[in-house]
Amino acid sequence: MEMIGIASYGLCAPAAPDKGALLSQIRSDQTGLSFKSYAPVQNFDYWAGVVSEVESQRFEDFGLYDTRLNRLIALALDDPELKRSLSSFIARGLKIGIVFGTSTSGIESTEFAYRKRMTDGAWGSGYSYRNQHAMNSPIDFIRRHAGIGVGPSMVISTACSSSLRVFGLARSWLQLGIVDAVLVGGGDSLCSSTLLGFNALQLISERKCMPFDQARTGISIGESAGFALLHKETEKLYLAGVGGSLDSYHMSSPCPDGAGAADAMRRALDMANLSASDVDYVNCHGTGTQNNDLAEARALAGVFQGADTRCSSTKGITGHTLGGAGITEAIISMMAIDHGLLPGNVGAVSPIDEVDRRLVLSAESKAVNTAMCNNFGFGGNNYSAIFRHHEQ
Repeated sequence: MEMIGIASYGLCAPAAPDKGALLSQIRSDQTGLSFKSYAPVQNFDYWAGVVSEVESQRFEDFGLYDTRLNRLIALALDDPELKRSLSSFIARGLKIGIVFGTSTSGIESTEFAYRKRMTDGAWGSGYSYRNQHAMNSPIDFIRRHAGIGVGPSMVISTACSSSLRVFGLARSWLQLGIVDAVLVGGGDSLCSSTLLGFNALQLISERKCMPFDQARTGISIGESAGFALLHKETEKLYLAGVGGSLDSYHMSSPCPDGAGAADAMRRALDMANLSASDVDYVNCHGTGTQNNDLAEARALAGVFQGADTRCSSTKGITGHTLGGAGITEAIISMMAIDHGLLPGNVGAVSPIDEVDRRLVLSAESKAVNTAMCNNFGFGGNNYSAIFRHHEQ
């Protein structure tokens, strides 16, 4: 398999407007969750992960593209290293594709527009479904903000695995020679639809989420956006393998024995030509719900049986960022490799037996050569990706 190098990456996450701030959070096991922090939803108790910097941002130059999601996207794209890499690729005349994962796009803008219409009967001059809510609208904004010319682009929406699946499509485009490089990314912003919807499903916890803990009571929703720049040149960090499955067990619950999740992990290992014992760290999906955590723990126990692989869910730090979870946790996996760090499973005190011995409760300094990232979405959309350090 040809090398798929990762030139750079950028990310914003709850209480961490850039990857440096997030790294500090991870090292100190600090949560980015806060109580009832999304102003439009105040009718029940919850904890959420808010990127407060979006409140002060304005993008007058982009007119109707000014949405909460696009503000998150801009924060991630403005990462200095990512901007330098993109500028270099553009200056070289490389053909750059864009693959973006999201579950709700700019739905918050439509929510506000409907509230205004219900109040005074008008949509408001600042609302545009095409520029703000349509699933392809983030691509248009990304292209404008990053200065990327015409090229292939696609939005992937497979619930919470959306922005991890971007790596598989990008790999295919690069290997087929469709593009010279791919900007992969994803994101979701906080909105009433997801908070109220997950609460209606009785999946929102009244406490900070506790992934893999025996007393876990549900998820805490967060918001994030992130990007990585991929190409077929040697970098110190590279994409080693990807694997997906669709178990279709239930619309919202995972297969109890974790068969679909295990299948995705094994497919990623097979593509990377690695054994389970080669993986140093797994960033788990670990949402904090009863069913998800137990199913994933069983899958991990089967795939990594006999291996010394460590694992954790970082959703106790970021919250569950839904369509942005894949890219957020993939970048955290990359940071684990780049900084020799095992992220802690913030929120867990008494881990469930199925994952107890391998769970990283508090951040540890440790060399990480190979990291796997898992994200599993509604409908059994399971995906795993493996990242490695290239030995020069």
